[in-house]
Amino acid sequence: MRSRSPAFRAWWARVKLWAPAHSEAGGAKMLTVTEFKEMVPEVALLLSKDPPDVSRACELMFEKMLELFIGPAFTEEAELEAFDIRFERTFRRYMIGQAHLFFHFSPVLSPSEWTLFDRIDELMKSGKRISVDQAAAIRGFFSLFLERLRGSSLLTDDDVATFRQVYPLFEPLIVSYDSELEEDHRAFALRILEGS
Repeated sequence: MRSRSPAFRAWWARVKLWAPAHSEAGGAKMLTVTEFKEMVPEVALLLSKDPPDVSRACELMFEKMLELFIGPAFTEEAELEAFDIRFERTFRRYMIGQAHLFFHFSPVLSPSEWTLFDRIDELMKSGKRISVDQAAAIRGFFSLFLERLRGSSLLTDDDVATFRQVYPLFEPLIVSYDSELEEDHRAFALRILEGS
């Protein structure tokens, strides 16, 4: 992911205002990994030790996740919100991920393809509730973008079918169960927590 960090930075700078907290529906602020790590400053200290205490760092991160997001789901009474609010929050989160495809291919996009992004961006940043019909229009712009990428031979038919549903932000990790591990789990966890 480090090799693609400029695309991730450009993507987040453009879509962070699409998050539910910036709309009429409101809702919990979406946290970046960096923001979440800053909420648990002890993690940096544990990872800077020699040897790093990866196990305890993971425990602290999990405890904070449990405290902020998982525990309240089981301990707080909450009424189910109206469909339009739930729909909008879900759709906004979905489109934030989908929009990364524009930035993945940004070096080769034409101005007309960026126009499609701008139309999506305008609707997503309007601050008004996104209706089912508006979501269909946004998905239509995104589908047109996918078709243009296919027409330019940048996506396969399978890619288009998959990305219409969900675009994976992270490159696939192919696991071979028939070979020995090249890296132990502790080193892998440390590498992930350090962001490398």
